[in-house]
Amino acid sequence: MAKKRRNVNADEAIYESIPAEEQPEDIAPADELSAEDETAPESDADEAEGSGDEPETDDVFVTAPLEELPGAGFEETVEDADVTKIKSTYKGKKTRVLNASFFVRFLLLALCGALFMYSAVSIANRFADDMKSEQFIDDLRSNSAERSAVSRQIKSKACVSPLCLFDALGVDEYTPEFAEPEISDRYDSVLNTIAQLKAINPEIYGWIRCTGGMLSIDYPVIKAKDNEKYLRRNIYGEYSVGGTIFVDYRDSDRHGESYNTIFYGHNMTNGTMFRAIKDWFESTDREATAPLINVEIITPQATFVYEIFSAYRSDGSDFITVSFRDNDTYTRFLKTMLSRSVLKRRPAYDENTRIITLSTCTNSGRNEDERYVVHCRLIKIIKYS
Repeated sequence: MAKKRRNVNADEAIYESIPAEEQPEDIAPADELSAEDETAPESDADEAEGSGDEPETDDVFVTAPLEELPGAGFEETVEDADVTKIKSTYKGKKTRVLNASFFVRFLLLALCGALFMYSAVSIANRFADDMKSEQFIDDLRSNSAERSAVSRQIKSKACVSPLCLFDALGVDEYTPEFAEPEISDRYDSVLNTIAQLKAINPEIYGWIRCTGGMLSIDYPVIKAKDNEKYLRRNIYGEYSVGGTIFVDYRDSDRHGESYNTIFYGHNMTNGTMFRAIKDWFESTDREATAPLINVEIITPQATFVYEIFSAYRSDGSDFITVSFRDNDTYTRFLKTMLSRSVLKRRPAYDENTRIITLSTCTNSGRNEDERYVVHCRLIKIIKYS
């Protein structure tokens, strides 16, 4: 290991840089150091070397006292220092300055908190409303599904004359496929529920039910004097996000007396109302299940059974037509609706064909006016015994 030696040259340089009159008296010049002083460390080092131990030595620098160094005094140096260049070493929390930026951030934070609370309350209310509506509908479905304890006695399975529906339409010569309609008592419970609801709300129209597909459509139907009243109300007139299935106000109060009876319902994300239309339309088995689906419109007069005639998405409103100038106008309307269908099936139709239209929003976000539209053709009338 290299030995540390006294840096005599450095000592001399420091000493010589001090003016003679300012040199301390108790320190001798470097050239007057005795030979004994210069060689003492070396002799000690030699002894250490001879003994085999490495001596530990420190460099010794001869410096003048701080107060006698040349230049300005300590006090003057501090006075001349630029305090702005002194870096703070404090690591604690900085004191917050109450300025305009702070108040803006505070207001934004408060606004975000208020929006969060409003959203949370809205979601909670929406959830509670959905639960209440579903429970309400489930109770109605349960009542309408119960069969009467005493079955009716069916007197005849033949219809003496066509239903008054066709007389109301002004059709004199018409022999439909359903000239001898089925006569049944299986709708007694539904009719009883309709009667109870109608006693509470005279605007009750009937009941809509799907079989063979879109099975979640099973609701009471209402008809008002406009198409706005029941958008956000249940059948009792109370506020409800899901609203109620309702018939276009321009249609006849007696089902079947209009060429095209239009039903509206919301496309609810919780699966209620007309959500089943969207689910079926967007499914991969749409084509295969279409012939299996029947839509029943249960009214106090009779139950009308329909099959799907046409299905498509539309951003127009020409399908909302309930009356026609003449038969030719009506058949052209049916031809146009069928040509839009995404289904391959092409049912037959003529001027005597009666249809219903189911309409609901697509909720696509791109076009608020876009609708899922399903037209259904009347295939059977079920009379009550």
